[in-house]
Amino acid sequence: MATTKTSKPEFHVGEWVTFDLGGQETYGIVADEGDPLSPRRRYTIKWFQDPYEPEYRFRTAEELSHASTDNILTKPLTRDEIAAYLKQSLLWVLMGDIGNPASAVWLTRNDAGRVTHTFLPERGLAGGRAAPYDARRGEKITRSKRDEVVRFVESFGLDRKTAEGIVDAIGTAP
Repeated sequence: MATTKTSKPEFHVGEWVTFDLGGQETYGIVADEGDPLSPRRRYTIKWFQDPYEPEYRFRTAEELSHASTDNILTKPLTRDEIAAYLKQSLLWVLMGDIGNPASAVWLTRNDAGRVTHTFLPERGLAGGRAAPYDARRGEKITRSKRDEVVRFVESFGLDRKTAEGIVDAIGTAP
């Protein structure tokens, strides 16, 4: 009677890994350990494309490396980083998830370590509140939504004065 040998996985579900994607090292999370009976186990890797839904990639163990426990994606955000990002990108953040305007927004880091926003709770490092609905007027903030937008900016861990400074720098429109 023939027996089939199963291989132990080198990587486990939920573990951060790095892999090459178009010549650039990128991060992902093991979503599936693959078929233990396969001669070349292929792992399913969840690759994040913030702010949108992740994509899934398939890689063999030889194509993966263990990410350090202090990887760049989980490094806490500083208030200065949050403020700088929101000064540049608040209008984009206020667009929210177009398919689901009530979805919450978090700030996180991308593969290069820069701040970006996401709609995925498991990726969030700061925030977690829905963007105010209809708070944009072109390249400005809707005047009647100013205070609501200030509170939204505060939800990322910023004080009132900083939040008001960010909103006022963008300006309001009727």
